[in-house]
Amino acid sequence: MEKLSEVIKDIAIYLRKSRAKGQEETDETLEKHNEVLVEFAKKHNLRYVIYKEVASGDSIDGRPEMIKLLEDIENDLFDAVLCVDIDRLGRGNEEDSGKIKRIFRNSGTLIITPNKVYNLENEDDETFLEFQTFLARQEYKMIKRRMMRGKKIGSKMGNWTNGTPSLPYIYDSNKKGLIIDQEKLSTYNLIKSLFLDKLLTVENIAIELNKLGIATSYERGTKWHGNVVQRLLLNETHLGKIISNKTKGNTRKGEKIIKYSRDKWIVIENCHEPVKTIEEHNRILELFKQRNKTPSRAKQCVFDFSGIIKCGLCGYSMTYLKKKDTGKIYMKPCWYIDAFGNKCKNRSGNVDEISKYVLEAIINKRDILINEVTDGSNKDNTKIELIIKQKNKQLNKFKSALGKVNEAYELGDYTREQWLERKSKWDNDIEKINIEINELENELLKNDEIITRDEYIYIIDKVLENLNRENITSEQKNQYYKSIIEKITWLRIGNDEGELDITWR
Repeated sequence: MEKLSEVIKDIAIYLRKSRAKGQEETDETLEKHNEVLVEFAKKHNLRYVIYKEVASGDSIDGRPEMIKLLEDIENDLFDAVLCVDIDRLGRGNEEDSGKIKRIFRNSGTLIITPNKVYNLENEDDETFLEFQTFLARQEYKMIKRRMMRGKKIGSKMGNWTNGTPSLPYIYDSNKKGLIIDQEKLSTYNLIKSLFLDKLLTVENIAIELNKLGIATSYERGTKWHGNVVQRLLLNETHLGKIISNKTKGNTRKGEKIIKYSRDKWIVIENCHEPVKTIEEHNRILELFKQRNKTPSRAKQCVFDFSGIIKCGLCGYSMTYLKKKDTGKIYMKPCWYIDAFGNKCKNRSGNVDEISKYVLEAIINKRDILINEVTDGSNKDNTKIELIIKQKNKQLNKFKSALGKVNEAYELGDYTREQWLERKSKWDNDIEKINIEINELENELLKNDEIITRDEYIYIIDKVLENLNRENITSEQKNQYYKSIIEKITWLRIGNDEGELDITWR
C-alpha cells in the first residue's frame, strides 16, 4: 500500500458497531476504530469524510449513514471507502448485500481495510496480489474522476464550472461565479420584452436583433438565429441557478452524449443575481408549449387564424386563400376527403366577419373575468408545501422508529413474532405516508400548470394592446390569438349562417 496516495485521494471512513460475536461493541471500541482509520488516512495523505453510524440496524433501511454513503458513492464523490473490516459495510440479507456490491462495482469505488484493498470490479478478488499493476492502470482513471468530481463539488458550492456563461453574464474569477454585464443586460431585456410583451416568434426576434446590429454572445460575429434566441429564453441560469450533471459523454472524443433525466441534475439555487422571475420563466415555457402545437400545414403560410379555426364536422384545420388582385383573405371550404372519397360539406366563411366576432368575444371574456367573484380557491402552493414538509418530518420519525425496532430485535428485546408485528406496523405507516406525499407533490405539479385569473387578464390585455397596433402582420396576429385561444370551431352547412364556438386556453 506504499503507493496508495498516487491513485487515491478522496475517501469515506465508515464506522459501525458490530455484533458479530453476539455482543455489541462499546462506544469506546468505536472510538478506537475511528483513531486507527483516521491515522491510516493521514499516513497515506488521504482526504476523508467520516460516516459514523449511531443507531445501526441489520438492514440498510435502519442505517441512515449507510444510505447517505451509498448516495454519495453513486454521485462519484470518493475513490474508496475505508473501514476496519469489510463486513462493517453489510452483513444483512442478500438483497442489501447485492445492492452494496452493485453500487461499489458500478462506480469503480474501492474498499480499503488496514490490511487489504478490495476491488469489486474483479469478481475473483485478486486485487491484493495484483495491486501494483492495478495502481498504474487506475491512475489515469482516478485523475479523470477527480477532475469531474471537482466540477460537481464546485457546482454544489455555487461556483460556475459550466464554461462560457450565457448572456448577459460574465465570469468573475474572484467570486468564482457570475456577475451581470449591464450592457448585455439591455440586450437580454429587449429579447425578453419582444417575446413576452410583443409576442414575437424567436425567428422574428432574431431578425430584429440583426437589423439593430446587436452582436451575439459569440466572438466571431455570427448572426442571431431563432434557435439561439430560444435557448437563451429557456436557460434557467437566468433564474440565479447553476445546473450541472445534465449530460454525460464528449462528442470531441467520439463518445455518445447521454442526457440525464431532470431528477439526476444537480441544481443549486441562489448562486448569482437573477435576470428573470419564475413567473416570467413559466410564461415563456407556456408560450413555447402553445406554439409547438401549430400544425405543419399552417406553418407553410401563416394567416390570422391558421391552425386555430377547426372544421365543425371533421375537426381538421380550415385553410385560406389570398386574392392577388385585392389582397383580401378568404377562408376556403373544408378540404378534407375521407377514405371513401367523400368531401367534407363544411362551407367557407368571411374572415373579416370572423375577426370582428373574435375581437368582441375576447373583450367580453375579459369583462367576465374582471367581474367574476372568486371563492378564494386560486392556487396556493405555500400551504401544500408546508404540509409536505410536515409529512416528510413524520416520515423520518417513522423510519427512525423502524430502525429502533430492528435494533431491538438484534439485541434480543423482541421475539421474532413481536418484531414482525411491529415491523409490519411501521412498514405500513411508511408506505401510507409516502402515498400521501406523492399525492401532494402531484397536486403541486398540477397547480404549476394553472394560471390565475389575474395572470390570464394580463395576457388578454397584452393581446388586445398588440392587436390594435398599426402594420401588424398576419403571423403576429396568429400568435396573439393562440396565446389565449385553444381553437375556434366553424360550422356552415348549405345556405345557413356560419356558427362559431371558441375554446379558451
